[in-house]
Amino acid sequence: MKNFLMILITVSLAFFAHHFLSSPSYSATTEITVDNFLDIAKADLATESSKSENVVFYESQITFSNFITSDTVGIERVMNVIQDTSMCIQFHHRGTKTYITKTHSYWLEDIPVNLDRLITLDSAITRLNMTNVPKPKTRICILRNVLGPTPTTPAYIFGTHGTGFVRVDGYTGEVSTIE
Repeated sequence: MKNFLMILITVSLAFFAHHFLSSPSYSATTEITVDNFLDIAKADLATESSKSENVVFYESQITFSNFITSDTVGIERVMNVIQDTSMCIQFHHRGTKTYITKTHSYWLEDIPVNLDRLITLDSAITRLNMTNVPKPKTRICILRNVLGPTPTTPAYIFGTHGTGFVRVDGYTGEVSTIE
């Protein structure tokens, strides 16, 4: 019976810590757009850098309000993934709201991205639409520096399974298809 009570207390404390101590928070921000996307990502990184050392930016997952081949492209939502020494921090932007989640885990899928050297999202979309490559019919873009199998530079990757993928190099703006 004593062991059962200890297990119950431990589980209760874990539940409380998970749901209340690391609960998501909202804050008012500027509405995220194609033009200010990179500034918002840098602001997210700066927010966490002021709280902790060794903070790095890993990835952005962008959902547009319409297809990237449209005349005007708006952003519906963005998730920026940032990592410090012990926690994965995700900033979820939708309109003027920011929803922040923190988990004690590591983001192992990518190499950190240097945001200061990147071309803008607007420039990446423009370069994609100006080239003679098949454009994926998509509302999705991932900004990431893929871990492998060979080292590359950060890239804006447009597409989803079934539509094909197009990569816009984050430093040079070179456009290529991904097989």
